[in-house]
Amino acid sequence: MESYAVKAISYVLKPISKEKLFLTFDEILEQIKVEEDEDAVIVMSKEGIQRILISNLVFVEVIGRNVFYHLRSGKVIECKEPFFT
Repeated sequence: MESYAVKAISYVLKPISKEKLFLTFDEILEQIKVEEDEDAVIVMSKEGIQRILISNLVFVEVIGRNVFYHLRSGKVIECKEPFFT
């Protein structure tokens, strides 16, 4: 199933109610744990939506159309998204 490959959080079938849409948004926000007091960047990677704390970021590298976020832990998160300075 493709939903496992993209790490789908929920299925939203038409017609969708306003309540179901907002519940889905709440699930997404809970998963990425948005905290206003910490500076972070939210990116879409192969692993899904990820929240990277600026304090955990060592450097960002752009190679071609790929953006690589290098973290203190040694992990590198690869994204295929536009990067604007």
